[in-house]
Amino acid sequence: MSEGKFAPPPVTAAAKLGVRKRILILPADSGLTAVDFDEVFIGSLEKIADRYQLVLPVDDGLRLPIGGDQLSLAFLCREEHTLAQLSKRMVTGDILFQPSAATILDLMRRQRQTLVMAAARDAGHVLTSADLATERGGSGIGLEWRQEMVGRRLLYPVSCGQVVDFGYISEDFEEHRQ
Repeated sequence: MSEGKFAPPPVTAAAKLGVRKRILILPADSGLTAVDFDEVFIGSLEKIADRYQLVLPVDDGLRLPIGGDQLSLAFLCREEHTLAQLSKRMVTGDILFQPSAATILDLMRRQRQTLVMAAARDAGHVLTSADLATERGGSGIGLEWRQEMVGRRLLYPVSCGQVVDFGYISEDFEEHRQ
């Protein structure tokens, strides 16, 4: 096909590279710290939008536009499934992710370190530090409670990998706390 008014634009080096950066946009008081993004921008969407010629909201299933090398694009999404889809596609621009408050809480839960049992133990066993392992994103007691769990007696049998929950553990410390 010859180059002309209706010919598709040539594939450029920028288009071959795909996503330039994945940027997480957060309010200053979100509390979210470590996530898997190229950049964490603390501030408003309006502030980061100054970097681009065009920011396109894409959560509603909008077909992605085609731009040339000189067009500075950013794709704004607020939904995690849209972020995942955009990350897999060959888009020629940055992906801006501005999560809702509920999504921020979910991201924080997933990065939180929690306690799980390192081995199966019978009811009556007194927990030691070696009995406790950690898991990212679990539903158990947070890692910050590890030392407070050592020396407590199990009220019920537990399996290896089971989340450590206050309901399984006595409130009192045993005399030989380690």
